[in-house]
Amino acid sequence: MNVSLSLETIKKKGGDMDTKQTVWTSWRTGLSLIAFAAAACMLGNSVWAQEGEEADDASESEEADPDALEEITVVGSRVRGRSETDSPVPVDVIDGEDFRRQGTSDLDSLVATLVPSYNVSAEPISDAATIMRPANLRGLSPDATLVLVNGKRRHRGAVIALLGSGVSAGSQAPDLASIPGIAIERLEVLRDGASAQYGSDAIAGIMNFVLKGKNAERMFEFKTGSTFEADGGEYTLAASFPAPMGDNGWLNISMEYREAGPTDRAVQRSDAQDLIDAGNEFVRTPHAMVWGTPEVRDDFKLFANAGVELSDESEWYGWGSRSVRSVEGGFFFRNPNTRNGVFNGPSDLHFDPGSGVVVPSGTPGARSWDETVKVANLNAALGGCGPGTVWNPNTGAAFAEQNDSANYASIIRDLPDHCFMWQERQPGGFTPQFGGDVLDQSIGTGFRGTLENGWFWDASIVHGTSEAAYFINNTINPQIWSLIYVQGGDPVTTPVDYKPGSYAEADTVLNAEVSKPLDVASFYGDLNVAAGIEYRRETFTIMQGGVNSWFIDNRERGLAAQGFGIGSNGFAGFPASDAGENSIAAGAMYLDVEGDFTEAVKLGGALRYENYDLYGTTVDGKVTGRMEISDDMAIRGAFSTGFRVPTGGQANLRNVTTEFTDGKLADIATLPPTNPVAIQKGAQELIPETSTNLTLGLAWSLDQADITFDFYSIQIKDRIAFTSRFALTAQDIEDLLEAGVEDATSFSSVRYFSNQQDLDTVGMDLVVSYPFSLMGGNSNLTVAANWNSAELTRYNPNFTSEHLKMSIEQGRPSDRLTATLFHAIEDWSGFARVRRYGEHYDATLNSAGVSFVTEPTTILDFEVGYDMSESMTLHFGLENMFDIYPSENPNGPVDSRGAGGASGLIYPEQAPFGFNGGFWYFRFTWGG
Repeated sequence: MNVSLSLETIKKKGGDMDTKQTVWTSWRTGLSLIAFAAAACMLGNSVWAQEGEEADDASESEEADPDALEEITVVGSRVRGRSETDSPVPVDVIDGEDFRRQGTSDLDSLVATLVPSYNVSAEPISDAATIMRPANLRGLSPDATLVLVNGKRRHRGAVIALLGSGVSAGSQAPDLASIPGIAIERLEVLRDGASAQYGSDAIAGIMNFVLKGKNAERMFEFKTGSTFEADGGEYTLAASFPAPMGDNGWLNISMEYREAGPTDRAVQRSDAQDLIDAGNEFVRTPHAMVWGTPEVRDDFKLFANAGVELSDESEWYGWGSRSVRSVEGGFFFRNPNTRNGVFNGPSDLHFDPGSGVVVPSGTPGARSWDETVKVANLNAALGGCGPGTVWNPNTGAAFAEQNDSANYASIIRDLPDHCFMWQERQPGGFTPQFGGDVLDQSIGTGFRGTLENGWFWDASIVHGTSEAAYFINNTINPQIWSLIYVQGGDPVTTPVDYKPGSYAEADTVLNAEVSKPLDVASFYGDLNVAAGIEYRRETFTIMQGGVNSWFIDNRERGLAAQGFGIGSNGFAGFPASDAGENSIAAGAMYLDVEGDFTEAVKLGGALRYENYDLYGTTVDGKVTGRMEISDDMAIRGAFSTGFRVPTGGQANLRNVTTEFTDGKLADIATLPPTNPVAIQKGAQELIPETSTNLTLGLAWSLDQADITFDFYSIQIKDRIAFTSRFALTAQDIEDLLEAGVEDATSFSSVRYFSNQQDLDTVGMDLVVSYPFSLMGGNSNLTVAANWNSAELTRYNPNFTSEHLKMSIEQGRPSDRLTATLFHAIEDWSGFARVRRYGEHYDATLNSAGVSFVTEPTTILDFEVGYDMSESMTLHFGLENMFDIYPSENPNGPVDSRGAGGASGLIYPEQAPFGFNGGFWYFRFTWGG
């Protein structure tokens, strides 16, 4: 590679290149979306006055008729007009107002509070998983839950969870954080396998977000709050309002703007404290490495949902969305004494002190790089980097020659001009800041109606895109020192901000279906028959990063040959060889029947055939049944088979990230299963994972209470997941170099996706709803609990370490319970919510040596609201009101001085309710 690039190119922030990566700014996007919404608002002002009176009348009518409020579900059944109470499978319906009765506005956190079997962690220092947090339903992988919007499949997020813990690692699921809570009319959660009905991914269940529609009222909301520690402050502005859409149409627009500050619950790492105690004044304080939630900036979401009545028997419907946000969090601290490839060399490599070039370990005079501060020879033709000034890496200052310390066996002296060490720029080490700019867009449109012969039909197309444009700041790609030197510059001025590139996902779904209730003699009632066809295409794209983030000085005696790190340290950029797109396409046909076999027995069945261009065909089925054994009690159950195909990203991902391995930082390469080195380590091409799903339950009414209890058993074969890490030998690195992987010298180990696991999950769900009168007001008690257990029944210990096995089986709470008591009387309302989280396995920094099982934890939330007028309400709330923190790691993460150990983290990294403590908030609502 030519190293004579212009210095101007290097001085650009991050070395940005003109790729097809989407370039946008939050201000420009925000202003354009606000302008669009304002235009719609002005169009709607003229009709709001008269519509408001009609809405108030309608509201009074609904209050007078409780039956009008019955929630009608679509998920899990193609019988039109079916409610969740008579469904043969467990379906929860969560009202949109429940999403607004919380302190945060992040949808992942909102769902996790309301759905007990749904878990999501803060994901601190988790690479791209911090940007789009992976979540689990029923203890399974995030992409084992199918997400729908208005009953149609939603596109995947662009992020693959490279550092997602345990069962989440390697998942690629939809980005729920791109959906504003104020846009949701209700959430329908199907807790049962449904691949035979909806296709790939519906193994754990389905979440269907139904957007506000024709009868939605205008609403404005302002919310602000902070942790009890006075950090993590956030505020949200949200609005939802109807707008005119011609004489026969309707349009509802929802928007949300949110900012959230970062939190810090770390303690100072012991190695950073050692540097400070030795006199190094350049180490970041109070914490060299921050553990906490990331900063979220310019989080703007716009959703529109519309419909037009074309005739008495047909209508057009459609929705669209655009969401943007920027997320930034911290990374691991790079110690100026020990960070390989920047401050010193890999322990398994040796060098010739005269030339600085890697030599075999048996070479006379060869030195191990971990014995010395690392010096870059920017022009080996001028000679080696010989003796002279003594450099003290502890204090970041020069020693007199006689003060040479035995603690540093080989400190380089008298550096010539062509020699450079990064301690000159960052003598206290450094901590990269990693984040991404997220852009999410979708549009769905279709027509539906009823033919004269009674057949209902629906034809639609949905297209969605997600892009994560990464950035990493305060880091270094040492390879560009040579570029700066060649151009006559000082390497001390090396840029520290980089643009590694982007991941993007684009999904398109075309669907057409028909259904009709048929009069069948052998059935007590009509037999509903539904059939349909579907085409789906998913495309995953890797976009090239800025040149600075991936440049390699691969001259014969260049910086790569000298053992310096390659790529922006912490998250290497994507070179042209990594860029490209990969697509998966599938066609499907399905048949669904359901009806009342007798007055007390409902039966149903579904059959689905899918053909994938890369993975062949699959046929899956489902049978359901519900039998009323009394007027108040019913038995229900279902058995189904399911499947999940590898995503385009999982099958073709190549990435380099930094993780802790064996107590120290190392660069881990994720390779496609088709890579020669991955094949050498046992990789095979991915195949779809298959599953069976059994659900058995009871549903009964006791006085006014509705109670459901369901047992489930899910068996997954050939699970798609990351392997453990395989250490690379010198021959492996040589093979990679010969295969064209130019940055292979910086890898310490590799991993890849495989089908080497079978997973069994069993559990129980309990849901109780009990409305009652109390002290002259109306109350409602809801209890939702989940018990879950997972076991790897097949795995290869060479591919799945004991730590990884424990993370998959026990990395999420063994049980969850949420109990909420809501009460309203006159102008006052409020609720108290108890949340209990069972024990789970946690191992900070992927180190089994400091693993532990957390103690169960119970926290309490509280909110009180006052109706200031008919349309204005003020709420005050406390989440985790007693400021409870998860149990601390008992394996010595804090030493006698109160300084952190290897990580500075004293709480479980995957705590299901985070480790920020209590949170207070105010919420003001106008509208209705």
